[in-house]
Amino acid sequence: AIVGSALLGAYAIIVPSLERRLVAAKLDQQQSDAERLAIEYAAYGIRANSIVAGLIDTPRIGVVLRGAYAGCTLEEMKERRHKVVPLGRMGTAWDIAEAAVFLASDRAKYITGTELVVDGGLSATVPH
Repeated sequence: AIVGSALLGAYAIIVPSLERRLVAAKLDQQQSDAERLAIEYAAYGIRANSIVAGLIDTPRIGVVLRGAYAGCTLEEMKERRHKVVPLGRMGTAWDIAEAAVFLASDRAKYITGTELVVDGGLSATVPH
């Protein structure tokens, strides 16, 4: 199984000053890669999928987003980001890892050519 990844940041930009407003900018390349690989390698029994990660709390989050949340402490910035996600929290690396393990396992043996969005419901708040 091939499992690729992309960050939801490539799909939607959170504008801190407008907190819950999302500006959607979907990148078709990630999806077409998963679909292309799925079609190309299906005859060999190889599945290809992509994980699209939402807001993920990592050790580097304060460094990467320092400029976007000027005047906020690290804890204030994290709290603001938690509130944007419908489930009430940013994801963790474990949330993404669990999705990758699932897609690579036999439990997902009939899943190929798709994107698994792991974002706590954030993408559902973007108007389609």
